[in-house]
Amino acid sequence: MLKRELRLPARIRLANPIVFSNSSLVLKVIKNNQGHSRFRVIVSKKIDKRAVVRNKIRRSFYDAFRELYPQLTDSYDMIAIVKKHPENFDARLLLEDLMRKGRLII
Repeated sequence: MLKRELRLPARIRLANPIVFSNSSLVLKVIKNNQGHSRFRVIVSKKIDKRAVVRNKIRRSFYDAFRELYPQLTDSYDMIAIVKKHPENFDARLLLEDLMRKGRLII
């Protein structure tokens, strides 16, 4: 689980975010002035009706963000929206791919 300070609260909406996407994931990003990056994952019921499965997907993305956090170039607010759940997916590779596309990590 991410530290509380690294989690983006649900009440926060990103105004005019920069959007990066691939077939499985959408990443919305905006710079912040918090001094550290914050992250949130959204997994809808369209992905799977079972909360256990949705939470497992969410946890895998939080773990991937925690691993990639030291490589971030600046402080950002990020929302990852899972579009579809492939059978065998690697959250770290999906997230890293989009972060590199947006030049958010080194």
